[in-house]
Amino acid sequence: MIILTALLAAQVVALPLPDCGRAAHKSAIALTESLIVKAAPLEIPYVEMGQGQGDEECVRLVFNISNGGAATDIEVAESSRDMIMNLAAIRALRKYTFKSASQGTIQTNTLVFTSRVGGEMPHSPNDH
Repeated sequence: MIILTALLAAQVVALPLPDCGRAAHKSAIALTESLIVKAAPLEIPYVEMGQGQGDEECVRLVFNISNGGAATDIEVAESSRDMIMNLAAIRALRKYTFKSASQGTIQTNTLVFTSRVGGEMPHSPNDH
């Protein structure tokens, strides 16, 4: 029983942190970040954040940019499955302003928002 518990604990520690597609979509994220005119902070009530101390939460959003520079048609593409984090990222993205899309151009954009539960402050994509 003790050996099994230790083995399970070792497996949990060995799991990689979620990246929500950051590596796979690196160039699309960089392109989207270059379009940011005004960012907004990721505001998460820590008391409500889900899992354990020090866990990293992330969400990758896909969206379009309106002619006025607002994010539209926002969808969660990948997530570490924390609904509070997902909603906070969507709220933050709705406050962003982007360079307007060219007339008639529709381009899907993507950003990844991350936060560490019980650790560092949450950050928006352009806070690197």
